[in-house]
Amino acid sequence: MRLNDIGDNGCEAFDTGNIRIGTDINVFIPNAFTPNNFGKAINERFNVMADGFESFHIAIFNRWGEQLYQSSDIKEGWDRRYKGEDVQQDVYVVRVTSLSGTEFEYYGTITLLR
Repeated sequence: MRLNDIGDNGCEAFDTGNIRIGTDINVFIPNAFTPNNFGKAINERFNVMADGFESFHIAIFNRWGEQLYQSSDIKEGWDRRYKGEDVQQDVYVVRVTSLSGTEFEYYGTITLLR
């Protein structure tokens, strides 16, 4: 990009530089998965996918606010269990810090298809 400016005395100045538009991070969070040991194994865990991030944290809560799962390992994924039992539809909170140090927080619901 090039910036041009003409001052009060008729002097012209210019400068060049790069401007980044948007964020340096991409995050994909599914809103449903099928943890039923039937069908494709790829759907057995709830996984967040992201690139361009420095840190990651996910927490999953039930409707009463009880934390069912948390992790800072994006590769781990949640298996739909809490204390060895299958759970119902729940709420998630995902925090991701971009390479530029900006923190993003995402909220939503997870539908478990059985």
